[in-house]
Amino acid sequence: FKGSQRDNWCNDAFNFFLSQLRIKIEQAFGMLVEKWRILKSPLTRNIRAAANIIMACARLHNFCINERLLFETLDENGQLIAANLCHVFTCRGKPHG
Repeated sequence: FKGSQRDNWCNDAFNFFLSQLRIKIEQAFGMLVEKWRILKSPLTRNIRAAANIIMACARLHNFCINERLLFETLDENGQLIAANLCHVFTCRGKPHG
């Protein structure tokens, strides 16, 4: 809400909570961009394909969290900054690799 509509406390509260949600969404997208290289450059696809790419990255991100798949962190020169232990499980729940 803008201008005189902000004088209403309900509208002002709505603006506040909407702003907080936008911040969380930007943070979540920032996490995806850091993890998935395809998101570091503009997506030159149609809207449906771009949405599918983002959804796939989000689902892979959640899968990695659930399966405790952690990735190596590299700097801009490809030098290893940190390596995390990977736990990869098969469908039977037994450690693999």
